[in-house]
Amino acid sequence: MDYTNDNIIDNLFRISGKVTSGRQLGRTVSMPTANLLTSEDISSIPSGVYATELLLEQRLLKGISHIGRRPSVDKDDDITIETYIFDFNEDIYDKQVCLIGHMFIRDTIEFNSLDDVKKQVDLDILAAMEYFKTV
Repeated sequence: MDYTNDNIIDNLFRISGKVTSGRQLGRTVSMPTANLLTSEDISSIPSGVYATELLLEQRLLKGISHIGRRPSVDKDDDITIETYIFDFNEDIYDKQVCLIGHMFIRDTIEFNSLDDVKKQVDLDILAAMEYFKTV
């Protein structure tokens, strides 16, 4: 896949991989995510939430991504890459994509419930939307 595109703005990172199914917990609070499986070394990317774009079949889709451990829903040390794509409702399982990180929004936080996660994600979405308006 060719990841060059003149419409891509400056970025913090690029990660290529395949969209896989996760635990589908986000769906339970109306925020489904695309889970990215990659063989790339992402250890240099700080954990947290980012304003991102997902390059899918020559389309750039804006969203937010969390990279890192998920202390609110998992007690293991697995690093995950999950992206909530704005205004998107397509089946993209097994598609090859490139995730482009633009703005760091916040560190990973442990929440008491998925509802608390959803409240914070709503704020993260607003921050990302403001960022994309300015670039």
